[in-house]
Amino acid sequence: MGRTFQLCSLLLLGCFSLSTLHAQPPIESLPEGFKRFEQGRLTLVTDVPIDNDLREWSEILEQAIATWTERWNLRPEETESWKLTAVLIGDRKRFEASELADKAPGFEDGYQLQDMIFLIEQPSLYYRRHLFLHEATHWAMYRAFGGAGSPWFMEGMAELYGTHRWNEQRLTLGIVPDTPAEVPRWGRFKRLRDMISREEMPSLKQILNYSTDSNNRMDRYVWSWVACYFFANHPSYREAFAVASQPPLDYSMTLSQKLSASLEGEWPMVVAEWNGFLADFDFGFRPEKSMPIIANNSWNDWNPAQRMELEIKADRGWQGTGIRVHRGESLRLVASGSYVVGRGANGKEWPCEPQGITIRYHNHQPLGRVIAAIAPITEETLTRPWDSLPVGRDAILRPDSDGMLFLKVNDAAGSLDDNTGMVQITITKEEP
Repeated sequence: MGRTFQLCSLLLLGCFSLSTLHAQPPIESLPEGFKRFEQGRLTLVTDVPIDNDLREWSEILEQAIATWTERWNLRPEETESWKLTAVLIGDRKRFEASELADKAPGFEDGYQLQDMIFLIEQPSLYYRRHLFLHEATHWAMYRAFGGAGSPWFMEGMAELYGTHRWNEQRLTLGIVPDTPAEVPRWGRFKRLRDMISREEMPSLKQILNYSTDSNNRMDRYVWSWVACYFFANHPSYREAFAVASQPPLDYSMTLSQKLSASLEGEWPMVVAEWNGFLADFDFGFRPEKSMPIIANNSWNDWNPAQRMELEIKADRGWQGTGIRVHRGESLRLVASGSYVVGRGANGKEWPCEPQGITIRYHNHQPLGRVIAAIAPITEETLTRPWDSLPVGRDAILRPDSDGMLFLKVNDAAGSLDDNTGMVQITITKEEP
């Protein structure tokens, strides 16, 4: 199962309640072709058939509010009066010709204004619910905090809570999906990987400075989601993220300025870990297994006579070695041991050794092969996901930049749960 996103300390110093909110007037009369469905605190106005999925939206909203109440440290009585009107539009021309369109400006897929949200019908039930929860998150943050924060935070949080699992009448918000089949027509990881392959990656600073009128709206949503996930789940930065996002919130750049200022002294480290995170962020990602951490390691410069012996876990992502490497020097890595990198359809374990299993590949290298990465820590702020370097049983690495040495066995982030065992690594410096 995917790990539930825990925004454990968004409201680190308490909660905020807006004393007065000016709600949109209710929709009294419906234009031709539209109907009203009311249940609980949700009023649905739509020109599409009321199917079983739409009948469940009231319960989905109720469970979402319960989740927000708990994670945002709200009091249940604060949300008792919350009521939402959702307008789901099948025929856009019919909508635009009606008085309903006067309540919302032009929008592409969804829009939130006070206690109303507007949604365009989507090609999959999952993505329609995703859009509903995305816009409902904007509404809930407006209700709870008076605003939703700087543009990247506003959209990133809506994407986090929009990405969900609805299974046996139970809602789980903020998941990282396990497989594409779980989230049809969602497409966020595909868009992310395509942008990385085309080297069209914004820097973290650029993401934090997104404005609401920036181009490539969907690309901005993807990067905003990824950045929110990174900051909220990285053990070194989630407190700074929580402090910067304390309410009351508005829609200005204040939140971005607070976060940037609090991390200014360690920004090269932030960028290095961001780049390592992007190298593995994909379906099934678990931060406790795959979030690269530099700051908590004790990093050492070696002299040529030194030798280090260590172990790396087969069920973890990038793991720090404690070694600072320098451009132009030579390191010899010798790996040994036997471990497991998965199971076949019959449940039989796949044993592996450091050279990997050549009947299956991941990222163009054999599954289970020991690989290395150098994490540069420089003033350069560009987004550059870590490159992996083959190690196998025995390799000599000649870094082309200074940085920190990381190791792991080659496997997808979402396939680590059935891995077991350790790899023994011996590292020595070779004479020039």
